[in-house]
Amino acid sequence: MDHRDGPLLIHSMPAQRLPVGCESILGPPPRRLRGHVLGYSGFGSPAAARVGHRLLPITATTLIVDFGTGSGLVTGMRGQAHLETRTPWGYGVSVALTPAGVRGLLGVPARELAGETLDLAAVLGARAGEWSERLAAAPGWPARWALLDELLTAALDPAPDDLLMTAWRRLHADRRLRIGAVAAGLGVSRRRLELVVREQLGLSPGRIARIARLQRAAALLASGSRPAEAAAAAGFADQAHLTREMRALGGLTPGELCAIVQDHWTVRT
Repeated sequence: MDHRDGPLLIHSMPAQRLPVGCESILGPPPRRLRGHVLGYSGFGSPAAARVGHRLLPITATTLIVDFGTGSGLVTGMRGQAHLETRTPWGYGVSVALTPAGVRGLLGVPARELAGETLDLAAVLGARAGEWSERLAAAPGWPARWALLDELLTAALDPAPDDLLMTAWRRLHADRRLRIGAVAAGLGVSRRRLELVVREQLGLSPGRIARIARLQRAAALLASGSRPAEAAAAAGFADQAHLTREMRALGGLTPGELCAIVQDHWTVRT
């Protein structure tokens, strides 16, 4: 997921190497949706086959609209990788939401979806089938991005920026994981920051910052960076530090991630 006002996020990847690569097509949301929507991503697995996925730790809530089933999934923020064996998507589009976007579109705090994988219809109701049908019928990805702009603009109830969203952004920007410094910059105590973030997101500030750092490294690895380069650029002490964190949070090594995303996953805009 690519966007202009926050992290580059990798929601999921095939659980194993495939004989034919998957494809992801990125689309940024319009300025009026930023702060609520991180970005769009079209996806396709070989011959639209439904393959198992490893859902990586992520700090966004993701709507997955599958063109084949007429529905899809909603996955919440995750502090740990998860193998999704009932993967129902093969060809469709995903939308990454900020905490403000979850509140504005779904009317619930992001914590209620943290760690969950739900049917899209259970969350969006009749809109799930409608969105899937209209997006599948759109003539190409630019038309789908424009339609998503329209659908989300009509459905979102925009909320003003608040302490939570400011904290969420700054936790992504602080590569040294200085939670106390982030709290001081916001004019609140560390305890206050911990309470607000845990209450609204279901994860601690420290865990969110760790996930953000891991996602930076994963995005760099996916774009072709070597593990040592990705570790340094993402804010890790060294490659060994990156390897420990990726094993602890993602359940795989940088080399294993590279073997899947660099050789079997094409990203284009």
